[in-house]
Amino acid sequence: MTLRALVVDDEAPARRRLRDLIAGEPEIELVGECEDGSAAVEAILALEPDVVFLDVQMPEMNGYEVLEALSADPHLRDLPVVMMSSVEEVDSVARCIEMGAEDYLFKPVNPVLLKARIGASLEKKRLRDQQRELFRKFASAEVAEELLTTGLELGGKEVEASVMFSDIRSFTRIAESLSQLFRCRCFFEFNREIDDGNRRSRHAQSVAVQPAGHRRTDPPDPLKFVHRAERS
Repeated sequence: MTLRALVVDDEAPARRRLRDLIAGEPEIELVGECEDGSAAVEAILALEPDVVFLDVQMPEMNGYEVLEALSADPHLRDLPVVMMSSVEEVDSVARCIEMGAEDYLFKPVNPVLLKARIGASLEKKRLRDQQRELFRKFASAEVAEELLTTGLELGGKEVEASVMFSDIRSFTRIAESLSQLFRCRCFFEFNREIDDGNRRSRHAQSVAVQPAGHRRTDPPDPLKFVHRAERS
């Protein structure tokens, strides 16, 4: 796994030093350099880096303004940004962290600290990629992208409900040979069977306590629902 990095600094010697340090790290690739904040925002949109090393004090658009622009964009607010400054001010560090910066490095950048930041960013990229893959496995591409962008929000209302857990005999083996659409149709037939059973149960005014000698019924046969789905 390689980390794609963008360096933003108005001072050429600072960019050159960071470029040389990055060149010595096999886990990171420098994909671009910018001299000011406005160019940085454009480069982030075009290059889609995994991490940005951003100077605080720059002309036209400084590091704080870049952070503000990134945090206002739902597609960019989670981009890891490591701030850099030659001024060791606690207030500046706190302000950057509060605005969403991932970390803060003082210039000249210490190679040991840079390596540690790269390692931490790599781990977070790995976790983000796993999250993206998991979402796309169980949801459509559009839904997965929305979840990754906006997060998961639970809404709706509280209701009293009963939940039934049911085993469908040999369903895993059978489902592996079916398409996703056909599996959904099988589940629909299964749910319809359960609804019909509930209606019959209510009609007969059955009670929760079963009579003596009652045996639990076997799990439903999935082939019955497959055949139903084929006819539907």
